[in-house]
Amino acid sequence: METRISAFDALIEMKAPFLGTYSNITFDIDHDYEIINWVKDVSSELIPTKEEVTLKINQLQADLPMKHLRGHRRRIIKDTDIYSLPDYPHKSETIRQAWLDYRQVLRDLPKNVSPQIDENGMLFNVTWPTPPS
Repeated sequence: METRISAFDALIEMKAPFLGTYSNITFDIDHDYEIINWVKDVSSELIPTKEEVTLKINQLQADLPMKHLRGHRRRIIKDTDIYSLPDYPHKSETIRQAWLDYRQVLRDLPKNVSPQIDENGMLFNVTWPTPPS
């Protein structure tokens, strides 16, 4: 799970005119900004400043926990799609409704939690709903 945002992640998001990928990323903006290969013959107005890149890194870093929450939630919803089909053979209407309610709680999760990422890259501060049994 991605836990750190690099200058190159920020440049991609900014659609900045730079070339290639880099293997010697240090996550030190002073170093990383200096090794960027900019597209030649591009207006300097299109090249973001180190400060602009830093702001984008900070924004992406702040957004990372919610991005991970949504990705995990998307996988759970996809894996449970079958239980929401009208012709799925649930044992009872109560069980069918429990699956529908469970999936709704998953869809509502981003507006009801403030996820964080620990030093191991794991989400915390999220109470995941329990799937129906």
